[in-house]
Amino acid sequence: MQWRLLKARQLSELRKDVYQMDNSLSFLNHEVQELRSRENNYKLEIKSLESKILYQEVYNRRENLRFLNFHEASDEGNEDTKEVVYRFLERELKMEDVRRIEFQRIHRIGKKSSRYTRPVIARFLRFQDRELVFNAAREMRDSLEVKVLADLPKEVRERRKKQ
Repeated sequence: MQWRLLKARQLSELRKDVYQMDNSLSFLNHEVQELRSRENNYKLEIKSLESKILYQEVYNRRENLRFLNFHEASDEGNEDTKEVVYRFLERELKMEDVRRIEFQRIHRIGKKSSRYTRPVIARFLRFQDRELVFNAAREMRDSLEVKVLADLPKEVRERRKKQ
């Protein structure tokens, strides 16, 4: 008889423990769902912010052109890239009065290497001048050794290649 009473108490305590664990598990499942929902919202927000940053970078580069295949001077640091660009505009693109075009900055990007020539980035002072040069280069692109491209972030260039 005592044995049955003891078993009944143990069974009652076990049921109570299982009930408490079940409640705790339900609470934890609810917490996990809430955290997953927040995580998804944060992921969407991060994606939106990344898009805004990329848009801002494209906007900041709109006055730039990228010139590929300009031969580099052999003596390091003594190349006048501005003069190289002016000569290209006069000789290759046959543009007149190119010295009136003003640049904020012209420079090569990347580390100097004997395997390839580094691109030149030219930031124009006026967008109209940039468009004039870009359109002239586009019209003559088949006959030019030097490629003239819009200066876009790597991510945008890769997206366009996929399309």
